[in-house]
Amino acid sequence: MLDKLLKEVVRNYSKKSYPCLYEQFLSFKKTKPLKGVKILHAAPIFKNSLPKLLPLIVSEAVLHMIVPRFLPFDPRVVQYLQDIGMPFLKKPSSKENFDIFMDCSGSLAEFQPKLGAVELTRSGVDYYLNKKYPVYSVDHSEIKAIEDQYGTSDGFIRAMERLGLNQYSKYRFMVFGYGKVGSGIVKKLERQEVKAITIIDKANVFSRIKEHPTVDCCKKADVLRLLDQVDFVVTATGVKHVIQDNYGAEKFIASRARLINMGAEDEYGPAFPEKRVENNKKPLNFLLEEPTRLEFLDPVFALYNECAALLAQKDRLANGIHPPPKETEEKIIKIFREKQTSLQKLMVVV
Repeated sequence: MLDKLLKEVVRNYSKKSYPCLYEQFLSFKKTKPLKGVKILHAAPIFKNSLPKLLPLIVSEAVLHMIVPRFLPFDPRVVQYLQDIGMPFLKKPSSKENFDIFMDCSGSLAEFQPKLGAVELTRSGVDYYLNKKYPVYSVDHSEIKAIEDQYGTSDGFIRAMERLGLNQYSKYRFMVFGYGKVGSGIVKKLERQEVKAITIIDKANVFSRIKEHPTVDCCKKADVLRLLDQVDFVVTATGVKHVIQDNYGAEKFIASRARLINMGAEDEYGPAFPEKRVENNKKPLNFLLEEPTRLEFLDPVFALYNECAALLAQKDRLANGIHPPPKETEEKIIKIFREKQTSLQKLMVVV
């Protein structure tokens, strides 16, 4: 399986696209930190996920994969992995004894791993609170901003262009959430010279926002009044059903605005028909073959794998949520800064 996967990765990507993962591949090949460790991997599967799997496989981990029903994936890539012998589970079970979960959006949080879990997203961390095992949160890292702030916004713009929605000077945007994802999208829209951007968030974040009008998310009437004036609503709060729970669905559904979700969860809510939100409520960039370019994901994926390797060490980590160790981040960032030169013009590296 390793030889076939390696050939497929080489066929699609140059080493310059994934320097952190490539260095990790060489290191794990020698040290095998996950040898014999049984891992259940539950994260979005796309073509650019394949380089992430190489270090795990060369480390001789006992890797199983699952496709949670609410996470986006490319069925062609899933089929390819099955064809080369990757074992897939149809659904997780409490009877399965896995050492480590590599999770996304808390899809495995109701089950019990032997050693611990690694969670990829901020929204997924909430599902792991108060668990009686250690959990590394990749989102509690500086590295995750490379994907969230830069990679996701890049994918957002590419998806808008795919839909032919690139007449930016005519558009007014309402953006919910000014965290890593939301602020990245706002900054990317600034470069497209959109007509107007209004940011909806808690009042305590407004000191960071100088260039755009803001509305306190707690002022429902003000939010709904603005809704009639915008062409696009973009949610990036990381909060499940935030629109329906706080503002109701009726006025959003009836508005002329095109609704876009950029969170890992459905941020609109079950009262919204799937067709009313672009890409059936999934993050807009996931309509693309490569939702986030590998160059942005490379250091994040490397950190994801490193956290799994850390859980496999003999020294038991305390139960609860943990940020990745600083020294682990610094090692990956050093490689990223030295070798990922193609992105230096697009972003300020953390």
